[in-house]
Amino acid sequence: MIKITEIDKSFNKQILDSIPDGLVVVDNNGKWLMTNKPMSEIIGYTEKELLEKSSFDQPFLKSSNIQRLLKEMWERVDAGEIVTDVEAQLTRKDGKKVFLSCSESAIKDKDGKYIGKVLISKDITKIKEKETELKNAIFRFGFVLSKISKGNLDVEVDVDQIVKEYRPIAENINEMIPAIKEREEQLKKTELYFREYSKKVLELAKGWGMGEIFKREMNEWEKTNIINNRQITKTM
Repeated sequence: MIKITEIDKSFNKQILDSIPDGLVVVDNNGKWLMTNKPMSEIIGYTEKELLEKSSFDQPFLKSSNIQRLLKEMWERVDAGEIVTDVEAQLTRKDGKKVFLSCSESAIKDKDGKYIGKVLISKDITKIKEKETELKNAIFRFGFVLSKISKGNLDVEVDVDQIVKEYRPIAENINEMIPAIKEREEQLKKTELYFREYSKKVLELAKGWGMGEIFKREMNEWEKTNIINNRQITKTM
């Protein structure tokens, strides 16, 4: 059983409030005995609203997923493990969602007996938002680049759907598409010219008795040059 005097509370409170992450001390029954200012700021509840309640009675911890997560963490701590970096999404008092990275370990008395637990929660909401923004950007870039690789050049990245940080990449992709289109047009003109020119030369070659040989050589040249040019275009 953890016993905290008024002097202990005053001294410990100063220390706890100086820690940048949310911190909670609970007894073996899960009752919140101490917390710090950053924890209140993260979840939007005052210290008075939080203390003397069990973790299972805290309004922001009542979802079945969070309850299950708490039980799993406690079982691991009771087994002697120091639990680190367990991610959880909670709902603040104002209704906003917040992502936390939680770590928990046991508190022991001088005889090594378990008397409670200490939980540290780091607000990683901004990090998770950045991860989502990056995934969104990668998806949109990948979709457009996949279309381009298949010859569909009537696409572009919707820059308005990309956060400012990744917009230069989107703009570079969009600027690349007209260049590929122009290259495709040049290839089409080259192919057309080649086919018209080869027809005329083939007629002359037939007159010299070399029609089949010329036709075979021109087919090989077309495969080597036209196809390679198209492959280069697709990798631009």
